Amino acid sequence: GLPVAPVGTLTLTVKQKPEDAPPLAQLSGTWAPMLGPGTAIFGWASTTMRDSPWGRYVYDIRLVNGSEVNMVVPASPFRLSPAV
Repeated sequence: GLPVAPVGTLTLTVKQKPEDAPPLAQLSGTWAPMLGPGTAIFGWASTTMRDSPWGRYVYDIRLVNGSEVNMVVPASPFRLSPAV
């Protein structure tokens, strides 16, 4: 009856376009099933994209377990804007 998380490391990458390499930012996350099914937490330091211009980017999330890599969230829109 307890929620469980898949085994492996979650990696979130931010790019200007899905085909770009290397990513502008790459963050590791942890599963947080106690917050809801499929929920993960990523730490985002204020300096992560400090020198990147405001605008539209894309992000994706992958689950890495050894040599196996699974796409959890495909390339999706991400907008970087000033804090209000």
